[in-house]
Amino acid sequence: MRTERQSAGCLCPKHARAIGRMAELEEENVRLKARVAHLESRLRTEVRNAREAPFGENTPSSKLNFKKDSDEAARVRQGGAKPGHDGHGRKRVAPEEADETREAPAPSACPDCGRPLLRVAPESREVRDIPPPRFRTVRWTVGRGFCPHCRKAFSGTVTGVLPRFAATNRAIAQNAADRYLHRMTVGTISRRTGMNASTIIKEDEALADILGPCVHRLRREYLEADTKHADETGWPCNGAHGQYAYGFFAEDVALYRFRKTRKGEVAAGVFGAREPHGVLVTDRYTGYDRPWSGDRQYCYAHILRKLLRLLKKEPDNKEYQAFVPPMAEQLRAAMALRSKDLPPEGFAREAEAIKSKIVGLANRSAKDPALQNVQNIFREHADRMYHWARGPDIPADNNRAERGVRGLVIARKTSFGGQSEGALWVREFNQSVMETLAMRCADPAGKLARALDIYAATGNKSDVREFLFPKSRTGRLDRAEPLCQPSEFLHPAVQ
Repeated sequence: MRTERQSAGCLCPKHARAIGRMAELEEENVRLKARVAHLESRLRTEVRNAREAPFGENTPSSKLNFKKDSDEAARVRQGGAKPGHDGHGRKRVAPEEADETREAPAPSACPDCGRPLLRVAPESREVRDIPPPRFRTVRWTVGRGFCPHCRKAFSGTVTGVLPRFAATNRAIAQNAADRYLHRMTVGTISRRTGMNASTIIKEDEALADILGPCVHRLRREYLEADTKHADETGWPCNGAHGQYAYGFFAEDVALYRFRKTRKGEVAAGVFGAREPHGVLVTDRYTGYDRPWSGDRQYCYAHILRKLLRLLKKEPDNKEYQAFVPPMAEQLRAAMALRSKDLPPEGFAREAEAIKSKIVGLANRSAKDPALQNVQNIFREHADRMYHWARGPDIPADNNRAERGVRGLVIARKTSFGGQSEGALWVREFNQSVMETLAMRCADPAGKLARALDIYAATGNKSDVREFLFPKSRTGRLDRAEPLCQPSEFLHPAVQ
């Protein structure tokens, strides 16, 4: 069949050019329609994410309800590695390097007709497997001797285990990682390892006693941080509500408190009476007002969610329609600004532009009481709204703290909170140390095990602290002044 371009050769040059141009326009029209469909799909995705994602554009991609570029045009993109790329696939091992060799013989006859099968060359297949985790029991024969001259008895040393402990330091450290990092319950750890639950709890308490000085050091580092975060969530104890878990976070510090009150005295016990340093980022909870007298940044993500709820509740409200989208856009821009790779002058310029727009919207005349309430947050607390504009080190949201307490929320669902008030100090110490170690090293359980080996050799808790957290890094605080009253912070066992 002759195409239009082929047929054009029988026409005059003018008509041939016209037909050729028509064909080009038709092709361009197809491309433009595909492009429009692609952009419309992206627009729908962005609108839905803005409405339904918890933190708008700042929501992690794993938490988005709809993924970007999910339209048909994106799905047909050619994938795969570029020519000549070595690839990242699984590397096959030599037959002699396999840990185990097994056979899967073919059936002797056809399953369908019952006739014998012709034998063909076998194929090889490699699979990965891990043995089920289990504890093994090691029986030591400890040598003993007596010096008749000195009148003293001596015994051999059992390495890698604390005195009078039934588990090795490595086992204790792994149990701590499973409980405080992987959110396993004591019952789960007991079933997995075969250890008695009461033994796990006793060793957990002993571990918290050893880590007490480490938590002192973490509190000091938190106070020295230029940017701090704080948040809190409910933590029922023994089935009773009214107990709260507080999380205090810096870039690589996690510090926890478990108390029966939500009053400001909890934060006061952390901040102390010292001159405040840095900026504290929180939500608008008033429990931090009196304990913290320094610079404070309110979380924009909380205000953004408040605005989006208003519009979702009354989508036809014209005043909401005129105010919420532009304010939400500026709040998202403020939260996303620090992620841009901008020079200082570029950051300052964009920050000032965003701040100016937010101030203008906050001062706009509004009749609706709910909108006035949002505007009053910016008007009445202007000293707590714009510290993020000073530089990228100060975020406009409190996502760092919200991510930190999210692990406690998961643990609360699996363990129903604390089982006794006496166990709260154990979780307070161990949770703080394990999460901080997880932020600073690739193998927190291994490092904790090595620290316990040191303690087994020296019996000095400060050696554990210096190994895990060598020293306060900035030196801003006076080492001679006590950081807090022991009765406020430490369990009697570690005073």
